[in-house]
Amino acid sequence: MSLLDGTTALLIANARFPTVVIVRPDGSIWRKHLRRLGLGGRDGVRLRGVYYKPERDPALATDGHERIFIVVSDRPIAEVRPHSNRVTYHLVHLSHRYLSSPPPSEPGTGGVHLRFSASATWLDNDQLAIGGLDELPGRLPVGIGHGDRQRALEIVDTRTWKRTKTIPAFCRRRVPSATLCAAATGGFPPDGKGTRGPSLVAYDPQWRPVYDKRSPQLWWSVTGGRLLAGSADGRTISELDPESGHVIRRIRPAPLANDMWPLDLISWTPAHCRHRSDTDVVTPMCGR
Repeated sequence: MSLLDGTTALLIANARFPTVVIVRPDGSIWRKHLRRLGLGGRDGVRLRGVYYKPERDPALATDGHERIFIVVSDRPIAEVRPHSNRVTYHLVHLSHRYLSSPPPSEPGTGGVHLRFSASATWLDNDQLAIGGLDELPGRLPVGIGHGDRQRALEIVDTRTWKRTKTIPAFCRRRVPSATLCAAATGGFPPDGKGTRGPSLVAYDPQWRPVYDKRSPQLWWSVTGGRLLAGSADGRTISELDPESGHVIRRIRPAPLANDMWPLDLISWTPAHCRHRSDTDVVTPMCGR
């Protein structure tokens, strides 16, 4: 993660405590073990005689100028100022409010874990949006399963270090006039892959909802400043107006009508805008 002056911040989380590493433009390096942000803990759970110890995945964010933030679930928020090597911890109460509570399902090859993964996104007006995904063990009729629970977004004012809002969504992308979020959560019957909730919800700078796309099956992404949305199989792709959600144009034929996720895209120029040989590879994203 980089600041405007060329300073780079790295976060190492392979030990009991995370380490922030600051690489300055002159090549000098400063590092600090954040000992108030323990990634383990004693708040594990025991189910049917098995103890699951907690694991915590940290998140890193920056205002781009002079502050770096490290967020760990159920821990203070660390604020690092690279220019002075100053670390400050802020105690902010953040709830584990979930968007939904799907029942536990059979675990995959990764097994069952108690894991709290944080997310952090810097917003305008000195705001930090904090969310996360919790992986929780749960009882099955026979044995132990697990379920993923998406946490609601908590907006924290970094001037007062108070939580100001709770948003029933999780943050995805910022565009000039809106914050684009998702509120679709999975893990529901019949096969544990059922999804509920809107895939796309747009909020204005005051966190008032502007529009939503109710289908939980909608796939979308912001690439090159443009909002693209479509079906999971790539057969339909449209460009949407980020401010209103209205369709600007439909992309026909869809550039990836196959099994690839259609919005894993880099660039795309329609055929009428360029000369193209039979060997050209179309790597989609809208360019006119």
